Amino acid sequence: MKKCQKSLAIIGSGATGLYLLKHMLNNQDSIKRLLKRISIFDKSKVLGCGMPYDVFATDIYSMSNIASEEI
Repeated sequence: MKKCQKSLAIIGSGATGLYLLKHMLNNQDSIKRLLKRISIFDKSKVLGCGMPYDVFATDIYSMSNIASEEI
C-alpha cells in the first residue's frame, strides 16, 4: 500500500489543539497511513497557554473564565 503524502496543520495549541494531537498520537498506527506530517501553528511562543491560561487574553476581573462583557 502506498503511503499518503498529505499534511495536516493544527491551528492553535490551546486545549483543543493539544487534545487533537494527543488523540492522533494515541491512534498513530492508523494515522501514519493517512498523513505524512502534522504541524502545529500558534501565535504564542508557548504551547498550551491559550484562553483561559494566557495572562494577555484573560482579564484579572473575569469570573469563571468568562469575559466580563459576556456576563
